[in-house]
Amino acid sequence: MKRRLSTLVVLFLLILSPSLMAKEGSRLASACDLGYNLSLGLLGKARGAKTDSVLANAQANAKSLGVKLPAFPTMGADKSKDTAAAIHYLLKETAPVTKAMKSDKEILMMEVGMKANLMRLLYSPGDDHGLAKILGDRCKRIGVPGTTCAD
Repeated sequence: MKRRLSTLVVLFLLILSPSLMAKEGSRLASACDLGYNLSLGLLGKARGAKTDSVLANAQANAKSLGVKLPAFPTMGADKSKDTAAAIHYLLKETAPVTKAMKSDKEILMMEVGMKANLMRLLYSPGDDHGLAKILGDRCKRIGVPGTTCAD
């Protein structure tokens, strides 16, 4: 199940998002990249990885969309607390970012990018915390044809 979910997420991010770019321009790709880079960078940093370049890419994605990211949470030595702070940031502190975006599809693309990484972190066999269903719903709302994330 985990492999199938990861495959679907990678399929969306790497193959299907270019078709959206052709339809609606690079803003959707930038929004997806923003969510993906921001979540990858913060979740990785919370677990001790060096992610400055990934977070710099997130800042560049935000700038290209004309939005400003809130200050990143401070990370300490407690990986559990740092991971919780990163998740809180992603789910709550980015609200002003989404409000500044120009379309609902941009917001959904950012959400798909973020939740793809959250699913990797939170998934356990038989329990994806509802993220597969959410990703499937968001992909359908964006207009990605044939999305089966929730199946």
